[in-house]
Amino acid sequence: MANNTNKNQDTETKTVAKKPKKYAPGDAIECRSVTGGELILVGDKTKLHYTWSDYGDTAYVEYQDLQALQSRKSGFLTKPRFMIEDECLVEQWGSMLKPIYDKINTKNIEEFFNLPIEKFEAQLKTMPTGLKEAVKTRAVQMIQSDELYDIRKVRAIDTAWGTDFVAMFMK
Repeated sequence: MANNTNKNQDTETKTVAKKPKKYAPGDAIECRSVTGGELILVGDKTKLHYTWSDYGDTAYVEYQDLQALQSRKSGFLTKPRFMIEDECLVEQWGSMLKPIYDKINTKNIEEFFNLPIEKFEAQLKTMPTGLKEAVKTRAVQMIQSDELYDIRKVRAIDTAWGTDFVAMFMK
C-alpha cells in the first residue's frame, strides 16, 4: 500500500513553468548610467526627459520608453549608456542584452582600474562603447589627481582606444 501512495504522489508532482513578468507601459524601471558625465534620454513614447548626472547614477525610465529603445535596437541599450537594473526585464530581453551585459564584468570603474594588467587589457578590447567613455573620463580624472600611477594601464588605454593619455601622465 505504501508503494501505491508514493506512485500517486509522484504522478501528482508537476513542474510549473515560470511565467514572464508583465509590465504596464507606465512602469518605472530602474536604470544605472555607465556613462561618464551627464546623460540625457528623451523618451520616444512619453517625451519625458531622463537624466543621470554621472557614471553609477540611477534614474527610473518608463517601460514604454525602454520598449521603444529595444524595438529599434538603440545605442542607449546596445552600446549601453545605461544598464537596466530589473533582472526580470533583462532576462526577457536576454538575447539582446545578455551578451552585452556579460562583457561588463565590473559594476564599478574603480574595480576595473584595480584589475591585474592582463585582465585590464583583455577587458579594454571587449568593453561596450558607453562604458569606454566612462572609463576614459575616469582615467583622465585619476591621472590629474595622481590616483592612476600605473603607466602600463595608461599605455594600454592609449593602444586600445587611440588616446594619448600617456602625455598627460608625463607632465
